[in-house]
Amino acid sequence: MQDAPLKIRILLDYSNTISAAATLADPLPSPDPMSVSWVAGKPTEPMMRTLLDIRLDTCPTSPSLFTRTKTTHRLEYTAARARMSIPPLPAPSNADVLLYNPSGEITETSIRNVAFWRRAPPQWVTPHAEVGCLPGVMRRWLLEQGRIVEAQVGELVKDDLVEGEYILTFNGVEGCRIGRIALPSR
Repeated sequence: MQDAPLKIRILLDYSNTISAAATLADPLPSPDPMSVSWVAGKPTEPMMRTLLDIRLDTCPTSPSLFTRTKTTHRLEYTAARARMSIPPLPAPSNADVLLYNPSGEITETSIRNVAFWRRAPPQWVTPHAEVGCLPGVMRRWLLEQGRIVEAQVGELVKDDLVEGEYILTFNGVEGCRIGRIALPSR
């Protein structure tokens, strides 16, 4: 356990009590957890072995204080995962659900920010913060480093997604990973 990767969770409750817990985490897929943010559209063969299965939700998630802040209030995320037959957290899974708001704008997954390979010339484009996504620390870092750019409001919509297209996912625990879009059956 001494060399095992850990995830640290620090909570602040309504009475200003702080608690912390450490749990085992999966090892990162590469020594540099941000390296895949340099991938241009299609991942290389080694990355294909660790692709995430990203399933488009069948119902919109309304933006709220709970989607824009890191919180333990995760009812919307748990419901979205259940609709896609993905186990609730903290159960490990190589799948996640891609969320969108009532206007059809892509926001995030249940535990990751996202970016899509778009525009001319192509680049990784992340949803605009105003659509209701969490403005996560990894998202901010990738924006500041120029590895991703922020979309215009309405630029990334669910109706433009293509079955099997690649998606860049990222958060502060895992770094960056590549996933592949799975659209619901019509």
